[in-house]
Amino acid sequence: MNEDLEYLKAKIDAGADLIVTQLFFDVNLFLEYVRHCREYGIKVPILPGIVLIQSVASMKRIVEFNKHSVPQKLWDDLEAIKDDDAAVKEYGIQFAVDMIKIMIENGIHGFHFYTFNLERSTRVVLEKLGWIATQEKSKPLPWNPVSKNEKQNTCIFFFLDFFAPPRKNRTPPRIHTRSS
Repeated sequence: MNEDLEYLKAKIDAGADLIVTQLFFDVNLFLEYVRHCREYGIKVPILPGIVLIQSVASMKRIVEFNKHSVPQKLWDDLEAIKDDDAAVKEYGIQFAVDMIKIMIENGIHGFHFYTFNLERSTRVVLEKLGWIATQEKSKPLPWNPVSKNEKQNTCIFFFLDFFAPPRKNRTPPRIHTRSS
């Protein structure tokens, strides 16, 4: 791990203002990672990558593809509701809310949501945390929303509840251009 932290610290020293992690399901591993970073002298904000469980099948694909550590309790909970898609989505929403609350209690104040073009659950998480108004209380959109039967081309959602102040004595990034 020290080699990884050394490489990460070099990126920070070169001017990175924050770190965005990969998605994860074990909040304790994330908090341990943050502790290691702080002990190594990495002081920039670390934004946890939050993914919402949409289905058992999609979660298995994500875990298999990325070799993520998943607490056994999570697998056990999902096993009991695996045939009820709505229950799995609700579980995923509450799981994310609970993880975020634990992270807030431990000093984490920014979050990155991996939506995979399924932003509804992310919106519900933000509502449950009290960070945005519920959809019923929201103002109407200034455009026509995409209906459930239409395919949406792009949906990007990023929430960050703070802005890092500019770092002192940092050289602005260079832009390299090529003349023809």
